Amino acid sequence: PRTPQCAPREVALYLQLNYLAGGPMAQAALLGTAQWRELAVDFPEHPGFSFQPPRGTGPEALPPDEEDEPPASTARLVADRVPLATDRDGAARWTIALPPSAPDAARPGELRAEVSYLDPNGEVQTATARVPGWPSEVVVGLRTSSGVSARGQVPLTVLALDIRGKPLRGQAVEVRARLRQN
Repeated sequence: PRTPQCAPREVALYLQLNYLAGGPMAQAALLGTAQWRELAVDFPEHPGFSFQPPRGTGPEALPPDEEDEPPASTARLVADRVPLATDRDGAARWTIALPPSAPDAARPGELRAEVSYLDPNGEVQTATARVPGWPSEVVVGLRTSSGVSARGQVPLTVLALDIRGKPLRGQAVEVRARLRQN
């Protein structure tokens, strides 16, 4: 897709296979596999801000500054060895339906799709596409200073960006906080 995907439920991929010598690879058999995984978000032009929502709820939830990277187990297989074929013009369309549990409603992620096919020499070739997905068109970042010596007050800066990292003026943001003492 040419546009960013916000809260995607399905992603359509368009494929085109042509011979190097020219002409379409008509009626070529393809196998498609896809997985969804969470992505850590960072905008280098806004240092010190965390763009990760806390993981989980309750007292065991980690604050954003203690979980910059998503856990390694976030990848979920959403399509496995799906048979596809090109048409007479060497084109194919693959619509990947994402199960409701695949994209987390609060976290950005990425769909990684692979299509394998046999080239004219009989060797297996693989083409890969990555499609980022966002839970919203607004990305909220927080920056705090240490609350160790703040005596009950912790300065907080809130930043609202679009998914390209550009600030959004006048964006309404609600902040909920909880006190955590060690």
